Amino acid sequence: MSIGERIRALRKERGWTQRELASRISISRGRVGQIEKDPTADVKAPTLLSLAKAFNCHLSELEPGYRNTISEGTFNQIAEGDGYYYVPLYSDRLPWSTQAEPEDEAIQDHMPFPTAWLAMNNLPSDGLVVAYATGDGMAPKIDNGSTLLVDTNQKQPANGRVYAFRVDDELQVKRFVKTSVGAWKIQFDNASPAYKDEIISPEDIEKINIIGRVVSVICQI
Repeated sequence: MSIGERIRALRKERGWTQRELASRISISRGRVGQIEKDPTADVKAPTLLSLAKAFNCHLSELEPGYRNTISEGTFNQIAEGDGYYYVPLYSDRLPWSTQAEPEDEAIQDHMPFPTAWLAMNNLPSDGLVVAYATGDGMAPKIDNGSTLLVDTNQKQPANGRVYAFRVDDELQVKRFVKTSVGAWKIQFDNASPAYKDEIISPEDIEKINIIGRVVSVICQI
């Protein structure tokens, strides 16, 4: 039995709809449906823990042998939620609406960040989102598939900072550089001549749907 089948069985035992379960664990109904339907669904630790709390069951009932996949210390830290803030992780398929705000249906999971690290970097808990970069226009600092931490509270461009913004149905990430005449250069970091920077007037910069400032590129070592 897959983890999705176990979740569906536990949900039906309690007489909950997918929407009811989604509201209890703070993810979208669509994500619940995906987990239940896809036998290969990747369910991260924060979501597993939320499910275990909602069902009032042990993690092993959802994912047998799960505790063996991470260290005891790490498990205890995450399980107790001690010192962590869970930031929503969005899919890379149209994760933003035309109002430049995240859509609930695009939430894939939640990623834990130490609250001490957020405080040290003067980052708020509310308004942070995680998304994936596409393309290598911002290489070498941001590669294709890089995981980005974005502060959606910072929508006004500041000179030299990197922002995630929406153009039609595409999420883009570029550096905003203010020119000597007051215009903005929307700049690629990749020095390849294949990438052309764009100059935007002060008036037109207000028309860009800025999602927020990229405050960190998350990597694993």
